[in-house]
Amino acid sequence: MGRVGGQSDASIVGATYSRVKPIDLRDFRPGSPISGDLAPSRPSRFRAHGRGTALVQGEPCMKANQLRARHAVWLAPCVCLAVLVLYPAKAEPVSQPDVVHMPVVRTPSPPIVEAPVPTTVHVVLTRGHKRLELELPLDGKVSATDADEIARLMRCPESGRTRRIASGTLALLADVAARYPGHEIEVVSAVRAEPERSREGIKHSKHWDGHAIDLIVRDAKLTEVRDVMWKNHRDVGIGWYPTSGFIHLDYRPDVHDTSWTQARPNADNQYNPRWARLARDPDAQRAASCAKMRRFFATSATLSTLAVSIADSLGYSTACIARTPRNS
Repeated sequence: MGRVGGQSDASIVGATYSRVKPIDLRDFRPGSPISGDLAPSRPSRFRAHGRGTALVQGEPCMKANQLRARHAVWLAPCVCLAVLVLYPAKAEPVSQPDVVHMPVVRTPSPPIVEAPVPTTVHVVLTRGHKRLELELPLDGKVSATDADEIARLMRCPESGRTRRIASGTLALLADVAARYPGHEIEVVSAVRAEPERSREGIKHSKHWDGHAIDLIVRDAKLTEVRDVMWKNHRDVGIGWYPTSGFIHLDYRPDVHDTSWTQARPNADNQYNPRWARLARDPDAQRAASCAKMRRFFATSATLSTLAVSIADSLGYSTACIARTPRNS
């Protein structure tokens, strides 16, 4: 070694390193340079950094956060990986409840019981001061006792002739009672002594053999009863007596259906009247309604125009109310 100012190189180096303090990483401050080369040449800059600056001779200039990052970037993944490999996570055993097998007893579902269809209807028959209440089978097949009770009510008041009413006629009577429950049925006429009319010398009145009943349904519209019975039954005869105020029902399986209107007592019958055609033919009923509307609105151009406007706004067809302009 050489000598500088009377001192050897070894003594100078020893004196220099004796003044260097150990590096304490806790004294590092973010952003502080660590430079042992620049401090001796620039003491003012070194002093300006104050506490937290250390001198390490021969080390390049770096920042404290860079020093920490150098270890944290590669060290953290390695430590975590080593921990996972050496100490793998083990799931804690979960106690399973004891499975108890219970026998399943299937109770058969109760059978669906449909409501019984009524086979009888309650009927209240009146004739003058007489009154008869009974459960009348819908098919008209009554017991002998009930047949005799009905026959006594239906007998001819003039001659006293008694005859059992046919089951087909009683079925029609039961249908009337079922359609108008709670309404009393008044018997006007049933069994008669001699037919009032003959056809080629043959007695043909259905009242003679107990196949016909003239009746009134109390508190009911007889025209409705008439139309319903004619529409829904076959092998029948329906007569309408508007002046006397009753309808005629009879069961006639041996001849075709017959409908008539007797406008006045003892007048000739009008067969196949308009009400009978409308009751069984819906198209004829609609045509008749349209014709009635045409006659009503044809009396006034204002009413016709108003009716067409209302029908158009409601979405109804105006074919039946359109008024054909007439030449004035």
